[in-house]
Amino acid sequence: MTSKTVKKPLILVVDDNIINRQYFSMSLKKANCDVIAVESGQQAIEQVVATKFDVILMDIRMPEMDGYECTRCIRTISLQDTTPIYATSAEELVKEYLDLFTGFLLKPISPKQLKDTISRHVKNTPVVFNQENALKFAYNDKEIVKTLANLFIKELPEQVQLLKELSFNNEIQECRDLVHKIKGSCRACGAQQIEAILDDFSNTRHENDTDTIQLKLNGLLGALEAYKASTILMQQE
Repeated sequence: MTSKTVKKPLILVVDDNIINRQYFSMSLKKANCDVIAVESGQQAIEQVVATKFDVILMDIRMPEMDGYECTRCIRTISLQDTTPIYATSAEELVKEYLDLFTGFLLKPISPKQLKDTISRHVKNTPVVFNQENALKFAYNDKEIVKTLANLFIKELPEQVQLLKELSFNNEIQECRDLVHKIKGSCRACGAQQIEAILDDFSNTRHENDTDTIQLKLNGLLGALEAYKASTILMQQE
């Protein structure tokens, strides 16, 4: 059984050309990245409000919402406030928009350029599913890991909803107690990324900022989907 203790970088590719999306996806997956590829700016916005990405590759020329407008929208979303966004285009960027982006990649883009670009920004990222730790907790019994993981996946959405209600009602101690409880489950189930998001949630002063609370809780649910996918792969081994 292979131990999955290294989190793959999660990359968002935004490009209306299916050939470009396929090329980027294949190249990035060969570079050991997970990829979500979308064909429009609106689809990109739907992704970034719920999932924290390590890097975003943004095509410039797209119908309805171009890459400039889409990037401006993304920059207003707190979940992505530090996410590197690279413009990708076969033409030079309009100079007045240069500051919107972390950098610019001129098409055609080589696989080495993609890999080097991602490597600049991905360091010490939390593991989605630390199978090695989960097995240690479960006496090296894969069936126990499966059972615990399935229970965790079933319970977490209800706990996130309760956490939202407690946060909106400013019930600070109850929030802390619930976060402590969920983090215990995370350690037992190897849900390292979810535990890291909970740490961030606990350490952030929300000051009754319901939008920030909602975005961070959406991030938890996005991480749960990644955890679910990782445990499914384990169960197929």
